[in-house]
Amino acid sequence: VETGIYMGGSSIVMLKLMKEFDLCNKHFWGFDSFIGLPPLRKEDKKLTFGSDSQMDVGFWASSEKTFIHKLKIHDVWNESTVHVVKGWFNETCRVAEVKQISFLRLDGDLFDSTWDAISALYKRVVPGGYIYVDDFGSFEGCRDAVNLFRQRNGIFEPLQYIRENNNNGKTPDLSIILFEAVWWQKRISRIY
Repeated sequence: VETGIYMGGSSIVMLKLMKEFDLCNKHFWGFDSFIGLPPLRKEDKKLTFGSDSQMDVGFWASSEKTFIHKLKIHDVWNESTVHVVKGWFNETCRVAEVKQISFLRLDGDLFDSTWDAISALYKRVVPGGYIYVDDFGSFEGCRDAVNLFRQRNGIFEPLQYIRENNNNGKTPDLSIILFEAVWWQKRISRIY
C-alpha cells in the first residue's frame, strides 16, 4: 500500500519488485487525492531543517490518468492487481477493501494526511510487515503525527533512518546528518 502516489515514481519501483519477486500474487493499493495537498496546519508549514515550506493547498497535484500512464510505460500496470483509490485519506483509507498489508509506504507530507493514513491502515499491517514514512525528516507535521501515533499505540520498535545529503551540490558537511524518511518493522508478537 502506498498513500500519496502522485505520479508513480515510488509505486513503479514497488510494482517492479512485486512483478519480479512476488510469488503470492499480491495486490498493490495506491491512494491519492490527485488534487494536491489539503489545507495545511501551522506545523505543516515548518520544515525540519530551515525555513517555512512553500507548499500550500493543491501543491503536488497530478492526475489518475498520468499515474496509470506512467505505470503502463514501465510495464507494471495490471487492472486485476493494481488498485487506485482517489480521494482524501480520511475518506478512503478506512473503507478500502485492503485486508492485509505487508509493506505500508506513507507519503502524505502533512500531519492530517499522515495521521489519517496510519490510523486507518496500521492495524492491517501484518506482524513482521514494514512501515516506511517519507518526509518524516523534512516536515514537522508528518513527524508529529507518526510520533503521536506510535506513542498512543505503544509502538516501540526502533526507527531506522534513511539518510540523505541535502547539500545542493556543495561539499557535504559531515557534521550534519540529514534524513528524509524512517521505517520500522511491526513486531511479530506483543510482550506481556
